[in-house]
Amino acid sequence: MTKDKIAFSGLSITVLICLLMLSQLALLWAWSIIPTQNPSAGGEQFNSIAALSANDAWVVGESAGNTGGLTLIEHWNGTGWNTVSSPNPGASTLCGSGNVLNKVTATSPGDVWAVGYYYSCSLFKTLIEHWDGTSWSVVSSPSPSISGLSELRGVAASSADDVWAVGYYEALNGASLPLVEHWNGASWMILRAASPSASANVLNGVTVISANDAWAVGTYYDSQKGIFKTLIEHWDGTNWVLASSPSPGVYTFNILTGVAAVSATDVWAVGYYQATNASFLPIIEHWDGKRWRIVSTPVLSAAYGSANVLKDIAVVSASDIWAVGMFQNEATDYHQHRPLIEHWDGTNWSIISSPSPGKSAELNGVAALSSGIVSAAGLYSDYPIDIYYGTYTSPKTLDLQK
Repeated sequence: MTKDKIAFSGLSITVLICLLMLSQLALLWAWSIIPTQNPSAGGEQFNSIAALSANDAWVVGESAGNTGGLTLIEHWNGTGWNTVSSPNPGASTLCGSGNVLNKVTATSPGDVWAVGYYYSCSLFKTLIEHWDGTSWSVVSSPSPSISGLSELRGVAASSADDVWAVGYYEALNGASLPLVEHWNGASWMILRAASPSASANVLNGVTVISANDAWAVGTYYDSQKGIFKTLIEHWDGTNWVLASSPSPGVYTFNILTGVAAVSATDVWAVGYYQATNASFLPIIEHWDGKRWRIVSTPVLSAAYGSANVLKDIAVVSASDIWAVGMFQNEATDYHQHRPLIEHWDGTNWSIISSPSPGKSAELNGVAALSSGIVSAAGLYSDYPIDIYYGTYTSPKTLDLQK
């Protein structure tokens, strides 16, 4: 082999290494901050996102109004986000009022649902709003709590006449019970859910595979162990049945916040738990058609007081799944929040770097399309958060896309 050929071979290896490095950097740089509208000076945040196509997506959340909290809905038309007028049934009163949308789902451009709650004084009621292709309107929904709180935290649909909403409500004895409501194309009605705890049961997310196959996730209090455990329930077409699920944290709590399905034998749930050293670690669980099991997931820090929290999940295929939330530790400008994005490639979960505007930011929802477009929604603030309570000052809406 001549010297020229040796030199060329070495150069080829160098070029190959550089290309590999650039491809990794391209992955890191793939996420971009997309401008959103923030008409309220008091603060706004996105809680959930749903996407139908590259030019049709919805985000919902809450906004600080002059007389109380207001619903916030924005629409993506392919080039930008635009605020869309939405109802606020929680009327202003001297003792306080508010309107919050927690989750959104869509079956078509003319069939979009958003759920949450509204309140006046101390009475909290469920809130369900519907987009018919022209405007958003409130759709009547049951609020089982007589004097306390009824809240919807998750919504999902398999068709226009098969929509599920989940949350919880406060019973007369002060216990929180799981709340499941179903839309059959004509009205919303309550269906009984399993209540493993006599004191605390909360459902945070739901996914629908078919008319006789749906999953709901959350948390419940185990009085014998003295901790909160993961809660997973399954709809078999007739009843909601409690499913066995692992709870990795043996200290304080285990919470599942989101669930999504690839198929009847490929379902994923995400959340977080508190470790014995007061750190928060992510939970990712998988249903293979037979049982739920923990799937290993990376953490950015497990040091005392750190947090790795997953809040939502979106599936494209068995080898393309996204989960989002937030992380923080002493290295993040002393416990300021940062967006957390994780990806499943069919074999492993990995952490994907993403931008973090302002002093503190986090992600609450994610939507993914088969075209490769992924969008994550949340909030950020130009001011540091209160590190003891995690509260934001004048938060702004945040959308990240790749």
